[in-house]
Amino acid sequence: MKKNLIKKDRQELIRKASSDTFDVIIVGGGATGLGAALDASLRGLKVLLLEMEDFGSGTSSKSTKLIHGGVRYLEQGNIGLVREALIERKILLKNASDLVKSRRILIPVKNLWQRIYFGIGLKLYDFLSGASKIGKSHFLNKEKTIQEIPQLNADKIYGSIVYYDGQFDDSRFLITLLRACFEHGGLALNYAKVDSFLKDEDDKIQGVKWIDQESLKSFESKSKYVINATGAFAEKLLWEDNKKLELEIAPSQGTHIVLDRSFIKDSGFLVPKTKDGRVLFALPWNGVTLVGTTDVPIEKVSNQPKATKEEISFLIETWNSYFKKQISSNDVNSVFTGIRPLISAGEGKSTKSISRSHRIEISDSHLITISGGKWTTYRSMAEELIDKLLKHSKTPFVPSKTSELILNDYMQNVPVDIWSDDESLRQFVRHACQYDLARTADDILSRRTRLSFYNRQKSYEKLDIVLQIMSKELSKDETWILEQKESFKNPKTTFSIEELGIH
Repeated sequence: MKKNLIKKDRQELIRKASSDTFDVIIVGGGATGLGAALDASLRGLKVLLLEMEDFGSGTSSKSTKLIHGGVRYLEQGNIGLVREALIERKILLKNASDLVKSRRILIPVKNLWQRIYFGIGLKLYDFLSGASKIGKSHFLNKEKTIQEIPQLNADKIYGSIVYYDGQFDDSRFLITLLRACFEHGGLALNYAKVDSFLKDEDDKIQGVKWIDQESLKSFESKSKYVINATGAFAEKLLWEDNKKLELEIAPSQGTHIVLDRSFIKDSGFLVPKTKDGRVLFALPWNGVTLVGTTDVPIEKVSNQPKATKEEISFLIETWNSYFKKQISSNDVNSVFTGIRPLISAGEGKSTKSISRSHRIEISDSHLITISGGKWTTYRSMAEELIDKLLKHSKTPFVPSKTSELILNDYMQNVPVDIWSDDESLRQFVRHACQYDLARTADDILSRRTRLSFYNRQKSYEKLDIVLQIMSKELSKDETWILEQKESFKNPKTTFSIEELGIH
């Protein structure tokens, strides 16, 4: 961990947020919001970002952990999105080499026809990658496929097609963006909920009213432009601006289950078409096995999405249809579910077939709303967003600098035995509270580290140590510790099978 970082005092951040005037206020602290905050800060704009919970506590920490072009988008014919994502993949592999790594992935084929069909698709993927290619796709026969993933059921496959994509830790990347934003003059606050807009007599935005979720005190921050980067909650903020406007978001939820490392060790595995037409990944990730994802349309957006029994069963059944080592709910160490803020494509269209493209709209009052998109294209989305802000505000145009910005892993020097060495954990918790705005046990166990993602039950074993250090660093009393324990036992981020009531 770097030693030249500046400690962050929350009260001082609140004072600056409520007393300064900003060029733009960004609402939403996920990949889109922090990406935009960093881009704007690098161009010399005075930026304030406000997030109602913790940075990345929503969709941005619950991805499939891939930086990818989207193999399945080829079948949808969305060549433009695939090409853009592949270019962005190359930029991230180059500029964030500590954080984004190449991952070898196998696609099983059951017969010669599938070998030809998927082989042509992957060759097109290679072709679209162009200079951004990170590995050449090729065919493996049955024997070599089993050598690569011994747990596969040899009776179910003819061979496999190998291709390459990028893999990362989404929360770890997000905190790196947060640090970079501060380093370049930006200001960001978590647990700061925007309540409404400040407007002049012409109905033009002059800033926002927001609530510090810890003290419940209200504050105002001034700016003539506000960016709505709240993902699945974008319609709510749009409604606050203009009761007549609708964004037509078609939210869906995607669930992942986490198994231990013994199930898949080196190469990832992709089922391109499950029995209901979805894609399923089984990936090695940070010493565990990640299996996902589902794609279930939902009517109501929640900041506490929960997997259904049907989703868990679907993931387990699909795994068992390909692997000799069968699994049950007893093998699931953790479950997490994220909300995809997809842009509606009309009635009757399933969410799995809706494009992951994004859309930017500017209201008459100067609210700029960005919706849709995906993690891989967060940087290009931010660039387009700030380009439009500068043009609309008639501010002297400064080109984006993020395509050349090196992002250094903020956890690069964290000991690998942080979970078996309590002293290393204590040091990390101190650091996360002092420099990375960690405010709750869930901030530490789910996002600054990922223990609750790896194994929900084991995260409870470290809860007392985490709260002991946090209470000292944040000057909290015993009542706060008890409240945090209860809060962590009422999960919002990850769940055990038992907590979901699924057996």
